[in-house]
Order: sequence, then C-alpha cells, then structure tokens
Amino acid sequence: MRNECKIVDGTYFDEDNGEYRSYGISVEIDGERTVVEDITVDIKKIEDLVSRINKYGLSLRHVDEYVYDWLCEVYGF
Repeated sequence: MRNECKIVDGTYFDEDNGEYRSYGISVEIDGERTVVEDITVDIKKIEDLVSRINKYGLSLRHVDEYVYDWLCEVYGF
C-alpha cells in the first residue's frame, strides 16, 4: 500500500475570529484520495501529523479517526 500525505491550506472565516489561515491534510493511498481541511492554524503541528502519517501509514477509512485522536493528543480535547 502506497501512502502519501501532504499539507493543504486555506483561508477561512468565522464570526468570532474573522479571517484566518488554517491547515489540513490530503492523504492519497493507492490512487484514492481524501482531504481533511481546517484542522489547525499551527503549521508545526500539522507538519508533525503529516510526518506521522507518512512514517506509519494508515488506511483511508481511518483518516478521520486518526485526525480526531491526534487532535485529542495535541490539544487535549
């Protein structure tokens, strides 16, 4: 299984914070891709997440669960 995870970014807006830049991930496994946007505004944290996914791999159906677990670990949700 070939696994490739990259950082994606975008500009978002909410009523409390106004306009802000946020980062997410694009994961491609064996030609199938999924994108999870607006995960964090901290580029260093998203770089760590991408590094972990590229190092250890995961299946597409586990991407959302993995991101949630990572958010809990990093931000204490």
